[in-house]
Amino acid sequence: MEVHHHPDLHHRRKHFREYFLEFLMIFLAVTMGFLAESLREHFGDKEKEREYVSSLVQNLKDDTAMFHAIIQANKEKMDTLGLLAGLRHKDLNDSASRRLLYKYARKIGYYSMFRGNDATLLQLKNSGGLRYIRRDHAADSIANYAVQITYVYSAEQMYIQGTQAAIDAAEEVIEFNLPRDGGLDAWPVFAKDPHQWHVFFNKVYTEQGWTGNYVRNMEDRLPLAERLLVFLQKEYDLD
Repeated sequence: MEVHHHPDLHHRRKHFREYFLEFLMIFLAVTMGFLAESLREHFGDKEKEREYVSSLVQNLKDDTAMFHAIIQANKEKMDTLGLLAGLRHKDLNDSASRRLLYKYARKIGYYSMFRGNDATLLQLKNSGGLRYIRRDHAADSIANYAVQITYVYSAEQMYIQGTQAAIDAAEEVIEFNLPRDGGLDAWPVFAKDPHQWHVFFNKVYTEQGWTGNYVRNMEDRLPLAERLLVFLQKEYDLD
């Protein structure tokens, strides 16, 4: 006759200490996992922050170089337009005055406009990347620079309009369809109406004024770009 032994289904009761130790182990495992994930995110965010700032520093170098070049070019334009406007009281039938008229009129319609390297700024804006910029005042300074640049682009609109108005007025008083081999003395002044000349010189003066306004807007933002560049290079130890 076979005898079957049944397992003892009565377990020893655990003490409170054992339950506590099990809970503690689970809690520590979860906590360590959370901390590890947080550290991974932290270091990942810091790496992204540095990448964004490094890219922005290069953009700012491009911007400051372009600011200097465009400001200089437009100052030269302003100087020439000033000389042109000074001919309004000259006798344009005189050969020397007419020669100067055509010489200075070459700057009418001259455009030299600022185009900032805003690749990183757009990326920061569109992807929410500013949340990675955590150094004191860095994010605020970057956001402020992005706003300030828009004032330059706003001033550009009147710069363009003033330049186009001067082109239109010049077409009424100056002959642009000239033979390549023609001398300066052969360049005609075909407007006889004094009012046309009055309008022309007013438009030249206006173009000079709006060019000056454009230059001042760039000059106001150039120090901001230079300060931000130096600040980010120092704060993030970048060249």
